[in-house]
Amino acid sequence: MLSRIVYGYRASLLTCVTAVLLALVLGGTLGMLAAYYRGWFERIVMRLMDILFAFPIMLLAIGVIAILGPSARSAALAIAIVYAPIFARLLRGPALVICESEYVNGAKAIGASDFRIIFLHLLPNFGLGRAGANEPVAQRRHSGGSLAVVHGAGLATTDPLAGTDAVGRPQFPAACATAGGVCRLCDPVPVVWL
Repeated sequence: MLSRIVYGYRASLLTCVTAVLLALVLGGTLGMLAAYYRGWFERIVMRLMDILFAFPIMLLAIGVIAILGPSARSAALAIAIVYAPIFARLLRGPALVICESEYVNGAKAIGASDFRIIFLHLLPNFGLGRAGANEPVAQRRHSGGSLAVVHGAGLATTDPLAGTDAVGRPQFPAACATAGGVCRLCDPVPVVWL
């Protein structure tokens, strides 16, 4: 039974991990570079993030999938684009503090290159392991559930997912089916509920 569950979650986990890593790399890089270079670069990057924030999450994700076509890869990219502004804002704040620290100012004073300062002074002292580093993502979990539907839209109907058998038929008791859908007690993926 456990092997069937793990096999069913395989596509979901791969898509989710890929989406979060892409969002972290894209948003985090833009946020840190905006904090380091400041000025017009920071204004342009943060306004682009504001534009992405202005779109409704589902509309933006569905638009990306419509452009790229239905696949797990495009679903991961859509989710990453939706969450990249969160990581950009989340990582920009601590990067602003670190960029004003004495060791970064000292490195600038001795003529260290931007590449050296960013990779040897900014990143190692960033503190990605802080307890509150994932709070905005956890606060926006309600939208993550609706994005799980976008993830399902990108997969072929023959791919086994959690809650379905190998053919794609839903696996839940007949009492739930007569009630008009899957009940929360029988649903193996409660995040999918809208």
